[in-house]
Amino acid sequence: YNEPQAAAELSAAMAINPNAAELHAARALLALQKYDLDSARASLRRALEINPASHLSMFPRGMTSLLQRHAQAALEIFRKAGSGYGGAGVAMAEHSLGHPIESQQALDQEIAKFSQGLAYQIAEVYAWRGEKDKAFEITAEFQEKFGYPPLTPAVKAKIFGENAARVYGVDAAEVRRALEW
Repeated sequence: YNEPQAAAELSAAMAINPNAAELHAARALLALQKYDLDSARASLRRALEINPASHLSMFPRGMTSLLQRHAQAALEIFRKAGSGYGGAGVAMAEHSLGHPIESQQALDQEIAKFSQGLAYQIAEVYAWRGEKDKAFEITAEFQEKFGYPPLTPAVKAKIFGENAARVYGVDAAEVRRALEW
């Protein structure tokens, strides 16, 4: 993913069609990735001016509310969005409201319906809830269907630190020893 290139291509598309609600919703998602909530809100406002019923605007709108710590408002927005992205948002909002059972129920529904198409959003829910090991799993279904290897603790260690440590000349084993209590 090349964020500057994506932003440039999105700007080019908006120059061609400035009244496409989905492009404004996409711009809101880019702003959310940078935690630029003001820009996200402005893009969402424009998307909803163009198309008040835009379901594509619902997820970034809910995420904006969630990042502002307005979990109840986010939950209402995600519920309006329906299943798919909205369902993942419901799971995150329910978790933020302190409702672990409802969060898990919403996530279970998303996994049952959309495990292949919304893998990123499912991982995002796990990460939001602090379940980082689950966020970075490759399901048995994906391993079998696509030939992906499992993400073992050793592989995760390489992905999330040992490769960077090697690049920067840091002895990862020494750092682990220093961090042990």
